Amino acid sequence: MEAEAFVPRPGEEFLSVDWVEYFEGTPREQLNQICKVLLEIRKYDVKRDSAFAVVNCLKIRNVGNSNGHDLSVMTLGEQEDPSHSGVYGLPGNPESDIIHQEIANCASVESAYD
Repeated sequence: MEAEAFVPRPGEEFLSVDWVEYFEGTPREQLNQICKVLLEIRKYDVKRDSAFAVVNCLKIRNVGNSNGHDLSVMTLGEQEDPSHSGVYGLPGNPESDIIHQEIANCASVESAYD
């Protein structure tokens, strides 16, 4: 997994993520629900070869703490997309690539579709 996947877009105060456990079911069923939301609500083009980086929120916080940053993960409270969340406190400067890489190292890569 590449560190760049965990860098907020320029001008954004958080990294946009989805709370997988918001949905019930097996991990595969939860990812299927995320795909459905991305396609139907957020109008993203989730292709057959798309993949997700899955990281536990506590691991993200621990990476931040060990590098002197207070990272938090919070839902955005969107009625149409209640799983949409954000990782706050991620630095966007090149000197902090270690934080982004450590989070990437904690991630598992899951295919969007079975």
